[in-house]
Amino acid sequence: MSKRFSPNVDLAVQHINVSASDAGQHYHSLNVMILALMLGQQLGLEEDEMEKLSLGGLLHDIGFLRLSKEIVCKKKMSKAEMAIFREHPKYGVAMLSALPDFCPEVMKIVYQHHEECNGKGYPKRLEADQISPLAKIVAVVDTYDRLINTERCKSGTFSSQGNGFHVWKERRFV
Repeated sequence: MSKRFSPNVDLAVQHINVSASDAGQHYHSLNVMILALMLGQQLGLEEDEMEKLSLGGLLHDIGFLRLSKEIVCKKKMSKAEMAIFREHPKYGVAMLSALPDFCPEVMKIVYQHHEECNGKGYPKRLEADQISPLAKIVAVVDTYDRLINTERCKSGTFSSQGNGFHVWKERRFV
């Protein structure tokens, strides 16, 4: 893992430092990485998949670096602001694509972490069979972390009704 991760340390550190200074963002990338690895381990993922999951979890919101802090931290957005916010997966992939030999599966995680199995996510409105299994894991833990660690969602729980996620069972979503 160290050979693949080392060239990306500066980018990851920049993202963590910027996001850690924003309200509601403190430690989010690290939380998502750790939670994704915990879930991946429970699912019995292979070492190679775990490495991709680790980096994808850490960098899933790297596209926020191209957005204003006002948009990223805003609790209630207008439709225009939400449209801008929803571009962050595309911005993240554009940033990672500029790095030599960056792993395509990690870029898929970054691009697809807001997709939902019911086709109501973004940026492409993909359905279950079109979404990377690793991106699905990051999507679940990203949502979980946002729900328990932000002021927007103080209850610490969330409903399974209509969230568009499928349950992982025997290494596949059903």
